[in-house]
This record gives sequence, structure tokens and C-alpha cells, in this order.
Amino acid sequence: MQEEQALLTEEIRKLIGSPRKTITDLPAQATDIARYCEATGETNPLFTDVGYARGTPYGGPIAPPAFYLAAYMLAPGAFKPVPPGATIEELQEIADLLPVKRPLDARLKVEFKAPIRPEDVLTRESRIADIVERETKVGRGLFVTIENTIINQQGQEICREIQEFLFY
Repeated sequence: MQEEQALLTEEIRKLIGSPRKTITDLPAQATDIARYCEATGETNPLFTDVGYARGTPYGGPIAPPAFYLAAYMLAPGAFKPVPPGATIEELQEIADLLPVKRPLDARLKVEFKAPIRPEDVLTRESRIADIVERETKVGRGLFVTIENTIINQQGQEICREIQEFLFY
């Protein structure tokens, strides 16, 4: 019986800790926030009513927490084009480095740290945090964990997300 070759080679282990593309200069315009709220049915006055929001501890309107995703994961032609290096393109680049090519979104964990305000300019810094080989129901695969940190123009951390993808 022939032994299967390991997917997680030394060359692939060297990818752990490596930075991915940094995506910069993604403005959070008030009109984008309003359109996001309309599209998602969000009616919380903290996000939709300037007068109400001014009377809160935030001192003005903020974006819904998941708004940051719109900047990185919209389909072309939504209300902004997908920026170069966004998730679909980035997954293809990672797949090109691996012996297994099909990605499956396995997990997303997000920790919100600060609100997004109109006129904030967001930057996403990204790195491969871990790669683990496991047997799954679809066969052996590589679980690739990507850590993304979203910051604003002042360097304040908005959120940190941990994405795990199964490549099989």
C-alpha cells in the first residue's frame, strides 16, 4: 500500500506568519453607510438618524459593526467595486501556493474594537496565522487561518477577524 504524501510540506509551513496584501484607502462615506443600512434593512437610529446619534455617547452616527465587510466583500457593481486584493482574488492567490486548490469558508470570528465613523478611511492588514492538515469528509485538506486587522486613518483598531478556509 502506497503512503499518501503530506499536503503540509516544509515549504508551505514557511507561509505561516507571512503577510498578505494590505488594502488601503477604503473610505467609509456617510452615503455608503446609509445605502448599507437600506440594503440590509438596518433601522437602528444610531446608524440612520444623525439627530438621534448626536445625543449618544458616540456624538454622531456610526456604521453598523458588519459594515466593514462591505468594503472588502462586495460583488462588482454593488455600490463600490471590489478592491484589488479582496477575498476572492486573495483566496486564488493562496490556492496557487498550495497543492489543493478548492477553498471552502470554514469559520469566521470577529472581535469589534471601535466604531466606524463616516469619513473614516479603512485599511486591512492581513497575514496567514496558521496552516494545519486534517482529514475531512471530503478528504485530506489544509485549514488555512487568516488574521485580518482593520484600522482607521488614525491607526485605531476597528476590528480583528479570524477567517479559516479549508482547501481540499
